[in-house]
Amino acid sequence: MPEATNQYGIERVYDTYDGVLEDPEVTQCTSASESLHRSWSLKALVAGKHVLCEKPLACSAGEAREMAHAAAANRRLLMRPSCTAFIPGARNQSVSGCRRTGRAAKRRAAFTYAMAPRSWSPRQRRLKAEMGGGALLDVGCYAVSTARWLLGREPFACRLRRSYRHGVDVHIAGILRFPGGAFCRLRAGFVSALQQTYNVWEARVRSNCLMTPTSRGRNLPDTRCGPKRMKREKFAPFRDRMNID
Repeated sequence: MPEATNQYGIERVYDTYDGVLEDPEVTQCTSASESLHRSWSLKALVAGKHVLCEKPLACSAGEAREMAHAAAANRRLLMRPSCTAFIPGARNQSVSGCRRTGRAAKRRAAFTYAMAPRSWSPRQRRLKAEMGGGALLDVGCYAVSTARWLLGREPFACRLRRSYRHGVDVHIAGILRFPGGAFCRLRAGFVSALQQTYNVWEARVRSNCLMTPTSRGRNLPDTRCGPKRMKREKFAPFRDRMNID
């Protein structure tokens, strides 16, 4: 360890997490492993540190509320560091317009991938509910937070269909409903082709953007105009939208 500190100019080295929290010059902490998000975030907030907590923020709604109350009580920031709103493609004109007006005809957010066969084991963290596993908490959180960011408000209802394996959801599809009649379709899971995108349709313009940066650090929107490039789709009442394939 001394060799590494000298080589890279590291000024402080801590033997424990508690040592980090006890240092008055540390103002912000990043969360530890998924199952410890709640416990260490609460300790850091009580110690007066701001907390950037990786996904999932918590393993249940009750844990999330407890963490939010602790942040408010100690006047500290508790935030999941999502990059979606900060990458270049997220700021293209069509998506920005959707955020301002909320008048886009359709919105869709998806984060899916095919988990390798060797990973389908009960020992796999993503398949353990107590460790924040399952499609909704592991990758669905990207789709949900993106939908909230696009609309700039909180959903008040949802409809979901889920597929389960090893006691956790491995694929979800559904709808979040927002005030004013707006809604966003969601899809997330470990059993289908790779998607890390959100789409916004407004009039004859479609904007497609990635939720995460590309390997080259760029994220360019795919905006196509004209009815010939649009997939026509009829909308049914919200109560009939449960049966999403």
